[in-house]
Amino acid sequence: MFFVVLLSVLIGPSAHGATPVENALALAELRVERQALHAEVEAARLDLDVITRGFDITRRERDDVLIEQAEALETYGALERSLRAARSQLDEGIQQAYIRSGSAAATVVMFFDDPTEAGIATHYLEAVSASQVEPLQDVEALMSDMDEVRHAAFDAAALADADYAQHERLYISATGRLA
Repeated sequence: MFFVVLLSVLIGPSAHGATPVENALALAELRVERQALHAEVEAARLDLDVITRGFDITRRERDDVLIEQAEALETYGALERSLRAARSQLDEGIQQAYIRSGSAAATVVMFFDDPTEAGIATHYLEAVSASQVEPLQDVEALMSDMDEVRHAAFDAAALADADYAQHERLYISATGRLA
């Protein structure tokens, strides 16, 4: 037995493990790594907090845009009903203009022999046509308004969805880093 102890002293401490100094150094390295990991985790938590706040804001903004989109769709529906009514009025006016003008007035204008008759018929046709200018302008204005509402509602929603998706990816990435 004595021989085993003597041999172990001669071979050195490496055969039985690390020396107290090596153990102390290893422990110090682990403490430094622990502090670095703690700092990294804390930084990831802070990043997650910032990203979560941004994500929450983006979510609320997107919800607001979706509410505005729903309101815009209601406005769009009202404009669409108004447009149908204006088109109906325009169509009715055109039919009435055709009925009132009669083919005789159009024939006189197209195949006139007497310039006075052609002038009277032309003025009559112009008056009947002029009565349809306002309904036509109403239809054009309503169509323009509908385009504006549709583009504003859907463009804003598309932008909000894209912003939300970007923040969602950041949030998922941040939670993954923290995990």
